[in-house]
Amino acid sequence: MTRDEALEILKSKPFDPNKIESEKEYISKKLGITPLQFDEIMKRPKKSYRDYPNNEKLLRFVYGMYRYFFN
Repeated sequence: MTRDEALEILKSKPFDPNKIESEKEYISKKLGITPLQFDEIMKRPKKSYRDYPNNEKLLRFVYGMYRYFFN
């Protein structure tokens, strides 16, 4: 595939607009929620793992000590 061919593919829509609703229904059914609840969830602001309590600082410290002593 050439670069120009790839750029042409990227210009097209990533998902068939005719299938979007049926895919939303399928995903909602698998998650056990209604399509309306699914839409509400998708409209919420994006979250990161940093938005929740975690042990990132402790793990960075432990990995740093490990690298210091064993590398």
